[in-house]
Amino acid sequence: MAQDRNGNNHKAAGRPDGGQFDRKAGQGSDDDLVPAAEETLAEGCARRVHEYGGGSADEDDALIAREGMDTWTPTPYEAFSTLIDDTVDGMDEDEIDLETMGSWMRSMHRVELRALEGVDGEYARDLRDGIRKYMAAADIDEDGPQEDGDEELIREAGLDVYEPDPLDLADAVVNGGMDTLEAAGFDEDSRFAWARAMYRRMGR
Repeated sequence: MAQDRNGNNHKAAGRPDGGQFDRKAGQGSDDDLVPAAEETLAEGCARRVHEYGGGSADEDDALIAREGMDTWTPTPYEAFSTLIDDTVDGMDEDEIDLETMGSWMRSMHRVELRALEGVDGEYARDLRDGIRKYMAAADIDEDGPQEDGDEELIREAGLDVYEPDPLDLADAVVNGGMDTLEAAGFDEDSRFAWARAMYRRMGR
């Protein structure tokens, strides 16, 4: 599991409290746990860079190049899809059935699409377009009997459907990448450099 420079575990990004760092007992003040209500994606990503501590952008890029690690800027929908996949993996571990997982996935797409209605900006537009394309390809109805059935299954399973903010999506991308890099044997300095570089790219 990804950790910040203080050794705090990075929560699974697919949860309503995802993308936060668990503080160890007695560490930090209560104010440290609550990000600014109106924090932008750029500000959130800058905060994550600080939480991972360490080198400058040039130093991180040089280390990443030496290690042959890849960085990229995911599209908004790719990041959203990563969060969905991350959460579904957790549901599988909790032995939630496939039908309920599908209902949750469809509902997350509907909820996020509705949350983006009337929201301006390139990020929101790109995410909205990506969600609509996926829903059309996957035969996900925006409303009607399919939605009613999905909501019933979700209630029975006690699952959360919520509107992830852009930082949740960025966290999902980094969390997944950090786990992959750790499994591949990259050391902590390299993984942290990669995480900072990814947050810088997504926060531009």
